Amino acid sequence: MYTDIGSLCSRTGEELVKMWRVKLPPRERTLRKHSHTLFEVMMVLNGSGIYTTNSGDLPIQQGDVFVFSSNEFHCITEVSNEGLEIVNLHFEPRFFLSDSASFFDSSYHFFCFSHAKSFENRIEASNAEALRYSMISIEKELTQ
Repeated sequence: MYTDIGSLCSRTGEELVKMWRVKLPPRERTLRKHSHTLFEVMMVLNGSGIYTTNSGDLPIQQGDVFVFSSNEFHCITEVSNEGLEIVNLHFEPRFFLSDSASFFDSSYHFFCFSHAKSFENRIEASNAEALRYSMISIEKELTQ
Protein backbone atom coordinates (compact mmCIF):
# COMPACT_ATOMS: atom_id res chain seq x y z
CA MET A 1 0.00 0.00 0.00
CA TYR A 2 1.33 3.40 -1.04
CA THR A 3 0.27 6.68 0.61
CA ASP A 4 1.47 10.01 -0.75
CA ILE A 5 2.42 12.43 2.05
CA GLY A 6 3.31 15.49 0.04
CA SER A 7 5.83 17.24 -2.15
CA LEU A 8 7.58 20.54 -2.74
CA CYS A 9 7.79 21.93 -6.27
CA SER A 10 9.87 24.61 -7.92
CA ARG A 11 8.29 27.75 -9.34
CA THR A 12 8.11 25.96 -12.69
CA GLY A 13 6.19 23.03 -11.17
CA GLU A 14 9.09 20.57 -11.12
CA GLU A 15 8.89 18.20 -8.12
CA LEU A 16 12.01 18.73 -5.98
CA VAL A 17 11.05 16.90 -2.76
CA LYS A 18 8.58 14.04 -2.32
CA MET A 19 7.62 11.93 0.71
CA TRP A 20 5.39 8.87 0.97
CA ARG A 21 4.60 5.85 3.16
CA VAL A 22 4.68 2.24 1.98
CA LYS A 23 3.35 -0.94 3.63
CA LEU A 24 4.90 -4.10 2.22
CA PRO A 25 3.44 -7.55 2.85
CA PRO A 26 5.66 -10.39 4.12
CA ARG A 27 7.53 -12.18 1.32
CA GLU A 28 10.78 -12.60 -0.50
CA ARG A 29 11.11 -10.06 -3.27
CA THR A 30 12.88 -10.41 -6.58
CA LEU A 31 16.22 -8.63 -6.70
CA ARG A 32 15.68 -5.72 -9.05
CA LYS A 33 18.72 -3.56 -9.82
CA HIS A 34 17.20 -0.25 -8.75
CA SER A 35 18.75 3.21 -8.64
CA HIS A 36 17.70 6.74 -9.52
CA THR A 37 19.12 10.24 -9.74
CA LEU A 38 17.25 11.30 -6.62
CA PHE A 39 18.80 11.30 -3.14
CA GLU A 40 16.81 8.97 -0.83
CA VAL A 41 16.29 8.72 2.91
CA MET A 42 14.16 5.80 4.14
CA MET A 43 12.91 5.40 7.73
CA VAL A 44 11.59 2.08 9.07
CA LEU A 45 8.39 2.53 11.08
CA ASN A 46 7.53 -1.14 11.71
CA GLY A 47 8.74 -4.58 10.73
CA SER A 48 12.02 -5.97 9.48
CA GLY A 49 13.65 -7.48 6.44
CA ILE A 50 16.73 -7.33 4.21
CA TYR A 51 18.00 -4.48 2.02
CA THR A 52 20.39 -5.55 -0.75
CA THR A 53 22.90 -2.82 -1.66
CA ASN A 54 26.34 -2.45 -3.20
CA SER A 55 27.63 -3.10 0.35
CA GLY A 56 25.83 -6.46 0.53
CA ASP A 57 22.74 -7.58 2.42
CA LEU A 58 21.84 -5.26 5.28
CA PRO A 59 19.29 -6.03 8.00
CA ILE A 60 16.23 -3.77 8.21
CA GLN A 61 14.97 -3.15 11.76
CA GLN A 62 12.34 -0.85 13.22
CA GLY A 63 13.81 2.62 13.76
CA ASP A 64 16.65 2.22 11.23
CA VAL A 65 17.28 4.93 8.65
CA PHE A 66 18.80 4.18 5.24
CA VAL A 67 20.50 6.77 3.05
CA PHE A 68 21.21 6.33 -0.67
CA SER A 69 23.16 8.69 -2.87
CA SER A 70 22.06 9.39 -6.42
CA ASN A 71 22.50 6.38 -8.72
CA GLU A 72 23.36 4.01 -5.86
CA PHE A 73 21.91 0.49 -6.21
CA HIS A 74 19.41 -0.67 -3.54
CA CYS A 75 16.50 -3.09 -3.29
CA ILE A 76 14.40 -4.51 -0.44
CA THR A 77 14.73 -8.25 -1.10
CA GLU A 78 13.02 -9.71 1.96
CA VAL A 79 10.14 -8.64 4.20
CA SER A 80 9.61 -10.57 7.45
CA ASN A 81 6.37 -12.14 8.65
CA GLU A 82 5.08 -8.97 10.32
CA GLY A 83 5.42 -6.99 7.08
CA LEU A 84 7.28 -3.70 6.69
CA GLU A 85 6.14 -0.10 6.97
CA ILE A 86 8.49 2.63 5.76
CA VAL A 87 8.58 6.34 4.98
CA ASN A 88 10.57 7.41 1.91
CA LEU A 89 11.91 10.87 1.20
CA HIS A 90 13.30 11.64 -2.26
CA PHE A 91 14.78 14.89 -3.30
CA GLU A 92 16.40 16.22 -6.40
CA PRO A 93 20.01 17.29 -5.83
CA ARG A 94 18.99 20.42 -7.76
CA PHE A 95 16.84 21.32 -4.73
CA PHE A 96 19.96 22.86 -3.23
CA LEU A 97 20.42 25.01 -6.32
CA SER A 98 16.78 26.07 -6.72
CA ASP A 99 15.25 29.44 -5.85
CA SER A 100 13.29 27.81 -3.03
CA ALA A 101 16.55 26.83 -1.31
CA SER A 102 18.52 30.04 -1.84
CA PHE A 103 19.77 29.91 1.75
CA PHE A 104 21.97 26.86 0.88
CA ASP A 105 25.52 27.18 -0.33
CA SER A 106 25.84 25.45 -3.72
CA SER A 107 28.47 23.05 -2.34
CA TYR A 108 25.79 21.24 -0.28
CA HIS A 109 24.48 19.33 -3.29
CA PHE A 110 27.67 17.21 -3.54
CA PHE A 111 26.63 14.99 -0.62
CA CYS A 112 23.81 13.71 -2.84
CA PHE A 113 26.31 11.98 -5.12
CA SER A 114 28.80 10.27 -2.83
CA HIS A 115 29.70 9.26 0.72
CA ALA A 116 32.64 7.70 2.53
CA LYS A 117 33.66 4.21 1.35
CA SER A 118 33.10 2.89 4.88
CA PHE A 119 29.45 4.05 4.90
CA GLU A 120 27.07 1.10 4.38
CA ASN A 121 23.76 2.97 3.87
CA ARG A 122 22.23 1.79 7.17
CA ILE A 123 22.08 3.99 10.23
CA GLU A 124 21.00 1.73 13.07
CA ALA A 125 18.04 2.78 15.19
CA SER A 126 20.29 3.45 18.19
CA ASN A 127 22.18 6.10 16.17
CA ALA A 128 19.29 7.51 14.13
CA GLU A 129 17.21 9.47 16.65
CA ALA A 130 18.02 12.89 15.15
CA LEU A 131 17.30 11.65 11.62
CA ARG A 132 13.98 10.12 12.69
CA TYR A 133 13.02 13.41 14.35
CA SER A 134 13.90 15.27 11.13
CA MET A 135 11.87 12.86 9.00
CA ILE A 136 8.85 13.26 11.29
CA SER A 137 9.26 17.05 11.14
CA ILE A 138 9.41 16.98 7.33
CA GLU A 139 6.28 14.80 7.24
CA LYS A 140 4.42 17.28 9.47
CA GLU A 141 5.57 20.20 7.33
CA LEU A 142 4.43 18.54 4.10
CA THR A 143 1.02 17.58 5.49
CA GLN A 144 0.26 20.91 7.19
